[in-house]
Amino acid sequence: MSMDFNMSEKEVYCLNDHILCAFFEEGAVAFNLKDRASYELNRTGAEIISLLNGKRDIKDVIHDFADLFEYPEDLVKDDVMNFFKNLKEQDWIHVK
Repeated sequence: MSMDFNMSEKEVYCLNDHILCAFFEEGAVAFNLKDRASYELNRTGAEIISLLNGKRDIKDVIHDFADLFEYPEDLVKDDVMNFFKNLKEQDWIHVK
């Protein structure tokens, strides 16, 4: 069965309960309680995940992320959207 991973910038996402994150200055470590695996995230991935509070839509996350790194939004939009799609495919996030 194929899953559809189309996403809208207006969707609000948050981490699934089985994903725990510990944040550090250089990045983060995420623990997936389902597969009991840990994942190392660089600062970029950690910053995006830290913005997932269940209140910001993807467009807000893109804006805040671009602002944080002082990049134009159009420069980071595709990368952030691809990261979101990857998180969704891996069952790390869900629409709130």
